[in-house]
Amino acid sequence: MRVRGVTVNVDLPEKALQNAPYRVHIILGDVRYSLGYEEFNAALADYQKISQDPAVTDQQKIAIAQAVEQVKQAASARPR
Repeated sequence: MRVRGVTVNVDLPEKALQNAPYRVHIILGDVRYSLGYEEFNAALADYQKISQDPAVTDQQKIAIAQAVEQVKQAASARPR
């Protein structure tokens, strides 16, 4: 997904979390929605919620952290 000219790989955490509980998938959907409307704080907060879920493993948290960095880059990019 490209946001403000920056590629945010939302597929990476989604693939890493494919076996996660349903509640995590709901939040991932919220992340996509937020990014679509350039609501970066909401997307970051949602990724934070997912990271704090006890069902999420350290390996999955790494994928989330990579996406978080990409969201931060998009947030700091100039609007097009």
